[in-house]
Amino acid sequence: MKSRFTTLLLITCLFAGLRLQAQDIHFSQFYAMPLLQNPAFTGFFDGNYRVGGIVRSQWRSVTTPYSTLGASGDLNISTGSRGSKDMFGVGMNVTTDRAGDGMFTTNRFDATSAYTKALDRFNRNFLSTGIQLSYTSARIDVTRLTFDENFDDGQTTEDLSYNSSQYADASMGMQYTCLLDKQNNFSIGAAAFHLNEPQQSFFGDYNVRVYRKYVVNASASIATGSKLLWFPKVNYSKQGPNSELNFGAFARYAIPNVKNYGVYFGMLHRWNDAFILVSRFDLKNVAMTFSYDFNYSTLAKVSHGMGGPELSVQYIGSFKHKSNKKVFCPIF
Repeated sequence: MKSRFTTLLLITCLFAGLRLQAQDIHFSQFYAMPLLQNPAFTGFFDGNYRVGGIVRSQWRSVTTPYSTLGASGDLNISTGSRGSKDMFGVGMNVTTDRAGDGMFTTNRFDATSAYTKALDRFNRNFLSTGIQLSYTSARIDVTRLTFDENFDDGQTTEDLSYNSSQYADASMGMQYTCLLDKQNNFSIGAAAFHLNEPQQSFFGDYNVRVYRKYVVNASASIATGSKLLWFPKVNYSKQGPNSELNFGAFARYAIPNVKNYGVYFGMLHRWNDAFILVSRFDLKNVAMTFSYDFNYSTLAKVSHGMGGPELSVQYIGSFKHKSNKKVFCPIF
């Protein structure tokens, strides 16, 4: 039996996916995927290359869990002369997100590049500019959805061929960093994503477009003694009618008598949504971070406050026999 309810439900499911894509995926550990936060971060770190991965699971206590995975890698090339620490960076991101009973899956690939310019002869002030080119594909498995016809021992008669879409877009960002010394620094930046507001529709509707997203971020490193460092962070994003504000701080304690080892504890607050507890361990060039979202929004009535866990790993290395004009970049 064919009914208006079937048609309405199908369109609702598909357009729900469209709204989900219109608002980009996000991580509570936004700093663990720096190229997603701002393309200007590309290549700006101590060392020659950086690789990382992250996995997030959300709403397991409510419905089919939303799962998001990401991997990134970037490297820098020194371009300065006469003591200048200018550098050029190139990198890439790969992310995949899967949500709901219909297995709405979004895959994204980003290629990024940035140039960092030292603004003074002491190499304490830097301005970075970056660009990002991206390709995104989305797909929904309509065979996993159930309609009223199925309950009457019938077959769905709707046209379910519109189950995928794809688009390409561009983004850009800028970042200013001031390095006061090896332990004290601060940075502030801004980025704009989906500059061309690409079309993204399962039905080829030109009016359905991805909202442009604006991001503003600020962070600092503050030493309070020889063993303790504080890392305050703020990240605000707005995409169409949706906005998100994250802020908080972490403390790093250097393990005595063990070089390049440290432990972090801290908390972030995602405004009107969740508190995020964070712990991290530095093991020489490897950093492992675990966080958990404790949801307090209106959804907490069914989620019981259990938002979801997130785990990230990052490695920063240097090429052998290569001179490295070291910059004491922010480490968290």
